[in-house]
Amino acid sequence: MRERGRGTAKYQIIVLDNEIEAADRAAKIIEKNEKYTNITVLTDAQYLKQAVQELEPILIITAVNVNGVDGIQICSRIKQDWPDIRVIVSSEHSIFELLRAAMKNGADDYVTKPYSERLLVDAVHRSIDNYEKEYQRMIKAAEQSPRAKEILTYVGYSFMDQALITGGNKDFSSYRSLLNLGKSGYILNVEIESYDVDASATVREENELLVRYIKDIVSESHRCIVSNMVLKRIFVYVMNANIVEKDTKKSMQDIKLSAHIITALKENYGVNAAVGIGSIKPLSQIHISYEEAIRSLRYRQNRNIVRIEDVEEIRIPFENYLEIEENLLKNIKFGRAECVETFGEMLDVLNPLRDDVRRNKVFELLVLCAHEADISGYEETSYIDYMSCYNQIKDLDMEELDKWAINRFQMIIGTVQDNKINRKSETIQNALHFMENNYMHETSLEETASFVGVSPQYFSKVFKEEVGMKYIEWMTKLRIDKAKELLGSGKVSMKEICYMVGYNDPNYFSRIFKKIVGASPTEFVQKNDAPTSNKS
Repeated sequence: MRERGRGTAKYQIIVLDNEIEAADRAAKIIEKNEKYTNITVLTDAQYLKQAVQELEPILIITAVNVNGVDGIQICSRIKQDWPDIRVIVSSEHSIFELLRAAMKNGADDYVTKPYSERLLVDAVHRSIDNYEKEYQRMIKAAEQSPRAKEILTYVGYSFMDQALITGGNKDFSSYRSLLNLGKSGYILNVEIESYDVDASATVREENELLVRYIKDIVSESHRCIVSNMVLKRIFVYVMNANIVEKDTKKSMQDIKLSAHIITALKENYGVNAAVGIGSIKPLSQIHISYEEAIRSLRYRQNRNIVRIEDVEEIRIPFENYLEIEENLLKNIKFGRAECVETFGEMLDVLNPLRDDVRRNKVFELLVLCAHEADISGYEETSYIDYMSCYNQIKDLDMEELDKWAINRFQMIIGTVQDNKINRKSETIQNALHFMENNYMHETSLEETASFVGVSPQYFSKVFKEEVGMKYIEWMTKLRIDKAKELLGSGKVSMKEICYMVGYNDPNYFSRIFKKIVGASPTEFVQKNDAPTSNKS
């Protein structure tokens, strides 16, 4: 496989032909006449799938016979596996039956060899033009359809999960046309500091609100895709197709964008955040930028914005290993999200070790973490098959080992957090019952603590550990949930509901409601009444 053309090309084109002279002539003609193209010449059809996955071409020019492989069948397979790719079939013979067979199997055009410069350029230009028209049509349709926008949002979540969080699937052909993926870009890791991650429905709504808000901020100046919130982190893939990797340090746009995100979150939501910035990478390597963005904030010290280029290779002394391990196990016990960060620090500590020793240490660490979850009463972790796990890691290189270990650890801590929501002491159960019966009054933390017979300080600490959120946050959630029920009934005015759920100021109630739900009480009622009004 040989690449020709410009490194910052907009369009990737593959020429598949075992006649090297003919393939090179086609490549030279296209390079000469079509700007922003990158041509890859293949002389063997068996490498086509790999090349498509790595290069994500918009056009393939294939001979009718490539080392005995039927080019018409190649065309059919391309259209079956990658329907968005344009295909031009080339042959030394202009036979009507051959032309008809090519078109029937999905070819977009047909040219004869030896190549005529004018005819080949016209065919390539038509293919690129048709690709652009179809792409613009899809984008316009998506922009005009609220339902399509919603679908594309979830497609974006799926892309981010596959590309980043589950280890970097490099075949993005199914996402390319839908999401208009750039050829390169970088990852922002937006870590929310003053915000508690929880599995309750209301907090999930607020998570989604923050995700949408960050997407709106970045979209003002960049094409982007945003992930769901994952353990207090929101990841943003910022597309940057016109900047090559070596130019990363020359631009300050990533710093300015990060500062804008931090300022806007603070001013509009009272949320404190920090941003880690990965380096610009080709799309096929964007998971590296993701890992860099996470690592950047591990050594942030007192900074709110950290580029991977600014991070010195800090190694934690191995003698601190036991101290970090103790802190990790304590965080696991209470299901704290920061334990993922601590686990990453421990992997850093193990970096200097020989590969086989490091592999054993990582395995031991995971066994220890699973054991801590078990003795803390989270028995769902006991199903882990340790022999199977060891067989999985024995042949992994160190980069793959870290990804595997982090994914396995996130599974363990996810089990702990899920169980923590459902395991509450008698003290907290009594407190929740008291709050349920008194949310319509000005019920303070001190009053609730007195009811269950403990000090306010102890109650505040235990409530947060067992419920997963602060007392005031749970009370707010309870009141807003009750308000939603009353609004849905349509029998009470918004002002009356404000007083019924424990608020004294309708304007303040409306602001809190919008912050939690993402819509004002009036908008909430209109949205939920829409189907009913349409029926009548």
